[in-house]
Amino acid sequence: MLVTILCVALLPFGFASINTTLLPSYEVNALRVIGRTLGKKWDFTEDPCVEWVKHNDTGDGREDVVLCNCDSNGTICHVTSISLKGQSLVGTLPPEFTNLPNLLNINLARNNISGTIPSEWGSMGQILNISLVANLLNGQIPKEIGNISTLKILNLEDNMLSGTIPKELGDFTSIERLLLTSNSFTGELPASLANLNTIIEFRVGGNDFSGNIPEYIGQWQSLKILSIQGSGLEGPIPSSITLLASLSDLRISDLKGPDMLFPPFGNTTLLNTLILRSCNLFGNLPDSLPNSLKVLDLSFNKLSGRIPDGFNDLKATNYIYLTRNSLSGSVPDWMLTSGKNIDLSYNDFTPINTSNLSCQIRETNLFASFEKDNISKKSKEVSCLGNVVCPTCK
Repeated sequence: MLVTILCVALLPFGFASINTTLLPSYEVNALRVIGRTLGKKWDFTEDPCVEWVKHNDTGDGREDVVLCNCDSNGTICHVTSISLKGQSLVGTLPPEFTNLPNLLNINLARNNISGTIPSEWGSMGQILNISLVANLLNGQIPKEIGNISTLKILNLEDNMLSGTIPKELGDFTSIERLLLTSNSFTGELPASLANLNTIIEFRVGGNDFSGNIPEYIGQWQSLKILSIQGSGLEGPIPSSITLLASLSDLRISDLKGPDMLFPPFGNTTLLNTLILRSCNLFGNLPDSLPNSLKVLDLSFNKLSGRIPDGFNDLKATNYIYLTRNSLSGSVPDWMLTSGKNIDLSYNDFTPINTSNLSCQIRETNLFASFEKDNISKKSKEVSCLGNVVCPTCK
């Protein structure tokens, strides 16, 4: 009896049952430290590879699940994924994730985790996904993170990270999604990012970057989604970006820098969303845009001239915003009779019926959209309001 007890006690696993799937003791110890550091209360009387997988997505965006991969006999297992989304965690990020050598996924989104990203994580040579979105993380991105050649997704959005982007991130050889929106990053985007040939999605809005939008983004032939909204970067927008055939979602806004003509677009059939809001665009609208568009936002620019006949191809577009430009001529009939969610406010169009001006026709907003409204700016009268004075019109 004594021999049996000693044999069980000396097993190199974290649980005392031979008939259950088991983790090596060093992985159990790592989980204990990770739980304490994150503020996660795991029940270690349960086998993580059996019981913890049951705490799955609750349907409200929260997730509490640990996944394992076991050998063919089901006797030895290794942790491969830890997802603790929306668990109200208030701890810090544990370096001990590196003690889980088969870990492929870390998802700690939407918690209250503070502190910095451990530089030790750069030694996780097998990790595929790191998602830390919507936490309270601060400090800089450790340059060691660039050592993770297997990493496909790095999501650091909605934190309080700062400093410059390490040039070592250009060493990623498998990265597909690099998401850095809504932090306090500064400096220029490093030239080394030109090497990210596998990138599919790149988001850097809501930061304090400086310098121009890099030309090298136009070399990312696999790029589908690009978001540079309120980033601090300056224009002009490189034409090589707008000609990328793989783009499906392009969002650029609030650019600093000089005025620029409307950039060219190729024969892409994939572009669903085009937002070039407050990008210092001037001159005429292009003769046409891809008819695949579902969202078009060209508001708060300096565009002038008529809406081209080629825009008739956008009748199926769900949202069109041309607000705050200097567009003129007649409003195309289709925008008034069949258009969906169109905003033409604050332009210089010529009204068809000067005696009966409307602020809205169907789903088209025409508030202060006629040249007559610009003539009467001093009196702050808007034609579609009749004699009513608009106190907020400028």
